[in-house]
Amino acid sequence: MKKIFTAIATACVWSGLAFAQATPTPVYKVPAKSELAVNGDYFQAKGSKPSVWDFSGQMAFPVTQGGALVLGPQVVLSSDKNRDAGGVVLELNLLGNSRTTPYIGANGLYSFEHQTGQERQVINADAGVKWVVGKGGFIKTFASKIVDGRGKDGSNITGNLGIGLRW
Repeated sequence: MKKIFTAIATACVWSGLAFAQATPTPVYKVPAKSELAVNGDYFQAKGSKPSVWDFSGQMAFPVTQGGALVLGPQVVLSSDKNRDAGGVVLELNLLGNSRTTPYIGANGLYSFEHQTGQERQVINADAGVKWVVGKGGFIKTFASKIVDGRGKDGSNITGNLGIGLRW
């Protein structure tokens, strides 16, 4: 399973880089910026299971001149140690990253802890908007869905809110 996860993550990275090279390069007045974003989730469990919080942080670096495509590491820390994970994030800012923009993205995470009978990897798809606040900040509102791996069940679309900085 680890080989499949590695192959999928590698394919996503190479596809993003190929897309970045294939698209025409417009002239941008504002250079591309790196992004640091954090967000948190709280899951109210059903039944006798305890509720769980997650805290996610990512640092994405521009792959293209205008910052339309950003790529970088992501870490998830949780009150349930079995949900702690690390991996890679890839986002396509549809209007570049110097203004408010809709975006789509994906991240591949690999769990730090092994649970018997559970997959260790998870692949999420995101879609949302990054709202510019001031000169270097943004608020990130997005929906996220697990598309493969641990936690995939068809009904797990979540709404998320995060904050970020661009420099």
